[in-house]
Amino acid sequence: MFSSGKYKAAVNIWTNLCLVRYRELLGTHPFTASLLHYIGDAYQKLGKPRCAVDFKKESLDMRKSLLGNLFCT
Repeated sequence: MFSSGKYKAAVNIWTNLCLVRYRELLGTHPFTASLLHYIGDAYQKLGKPRCAVDFKKESLDMRKSLLGNLFCT
């Protein structure tokens, strides 16, 4: 959906279905961090920068907790 430009539908599916299950089954995991980043990208395309920043920040925080700051140097 994201690649076809249906960002609102993608956000809806990703946040209400996928993210709920990822958090439940995987918790803090690279796949969960990636999904959070994708949701942020979709919000950015929708012109909602505050939501985009919130999701991307959560993604970055999760990656830092998993990997440390090694990838940010």
